[in-house]
Amino acid sequence: MIGALLLALGLPAQAPKPDPAVLAAELSEHVRVLASDEFEGRATGSPGAVRAAQYLAAVLEASGAEPAGDPDAGGRRTFLQDARIERTIWRAAPRVALVTQKGERVEAGWGTDFEIDDARSFEGRIELIVGSASGARLAADAAARGVIWEGGTRSQREAWLSEQGRPQGQGLDALVLIGGRKPGSPRTQLPSPRMALAGAGEARAPILVRLRGELGARAAAGEFGALELALELQQERQEAANVVARLPARGARVLPVAIVISAHYDHLGRMETRTEDAAKGKSEPASAGAPAPDVIRNGADDDASGCAAVLELVGALAARPERARELVVLLATGEEIGLLGTEQYLRAPVVPLEATACNLNFEMIGRPDALVGGSGALWLTGFERSNLGAAWSEAGLRIARDPRPEQRFFQRSDNYAFARRGIVAQTLSSYDLHGDYHTVRDEWSTLDYAHMEQAVRVSLEALTTLIDGTLEPSWLPGGNPAVRASEAAPMRESQPVR
Repeated sequence: MIGALLLALGLPAQAPKPDPAVLAAELSEHVRVLASDEFEGRATGSPGAVRAAQYLAAVLEASGAEPAGDPDAGGRRTFLQDARIERTIWRAAPRVALVTQKGERVEAGWGTDFEIDDARSFEGRIELIVGSASGARLAADAAARGVIWEGGTRSQREAWLSEQGRPQGQGLDALVLIGGRKPGSPRTQLPSPRMALAGAGEARAPILVRLRGELGARAAAGEFGALELALELQQERQEAANVVARLPARGARVLPVAIVISAHYDHLGRMETRTEDAAKGKSEPASAGAPAPDVIRNGADDDASGCAAVLELVGALAARPERARELVVLLATGEEIGLLGTEQYLRAPVVPLEATACNLNFEMIGRPDALVGGSGALWLTGFERSNLGAAWSEAGLRIARDPRPEQRFFQRSDNYAFARRGIVAQTLSSYDLHGDYHTVRDEWSTLDYAHMEQAVRVSLEALTTLIDGTLEPSWLPGGNPAVRASEAAPMRESQPVR
């Protein structure tokens, strides 16, 4: 796969060696290139994303960073790490029927009575058993390949399944979850394609059927003994890659741990022959005779700005004669579709996770946020979770607490994939909830490069405390998501995930 992408890239572009100083002009140029129409919004796996990867790799190479990706056909290390995506597409509307203990067959309505999650192609009958935290045992009904579950927490359900010898539902065809007592609304459009890392579903998970209304109540009461499913889906592989590099530790003092800095280079790509309503942020068909609409969601702030910051930081640190800790650079794909590129990196890290001291992520730093002091100031997600924020504030750096904790930005960016594995991982941002997020208006010309220059210089001072070993990252009591059962799984973006 890496060979195919390298062929698509062609010969690396000859990027000029960056000035080791953090400069607004260089930040502006990085964003201008990455957010140009030529890159077509950098959707994961698209030709525009391939061109973005080419640019990022060329700049990293010119900066003096070493490639840390997969080898090419000749065995030479590249800057690309395979992150192939599996795209699951619905070919027809799902059909569901329930069979009572007496053999009566009851058709269920899609949307009104049921929804389907984690689906795969399936056609057939599944025997059911009602599970509970203190009740039935799967061993009592060896034919049962499906479980009906009502109430309780997800952790209780997973604990019960583990007790039955079916951790995470392994070996089951379906898990029927009981939802609200009222029926939903009928669905007429097929679900959107689902994206996952290729190979992520090797341990096959059960199909999730969510029942509601009268049928849900009847299922919870044990009235149904079987489920009939007809699901028609198609899977496609999509080539995608992270861009990864390293600056090895060097000098008189070398520590055996690494710092990972990251940003995501993917965005949302093109809209399909639509114009965008600037007031409402909604899309509408273009009228006949109107000028060609802007259909490219360029992603200047989200997250070409973060990528530009990482490139400047690498250039500055590469010029230093000493680095006590190794610096690993991760420019991830697939963030917009579920942090998939970062998940792939964590499957195959450049430095073992147990030797990774910290992940510092950069997300949407292109505009100042008045709530934390305006131009040049940043805020840190999960400020109260680790010792980093307080240490940097005490050092006089303009890094503040996240002023909008209700947005749960800590859980909603690439850092969270690291944090869920116990690694101190947080995001620096200056996102002010501006209305251009995920629209065609997120353009290069809208960013404040004087602010960015000052913010990246602040970031360099903060990062220096990690690279030179003067600051040892650590979670504060109760801050580590890996040991907090109350932490939810990462959610897909609905607001910027910062």
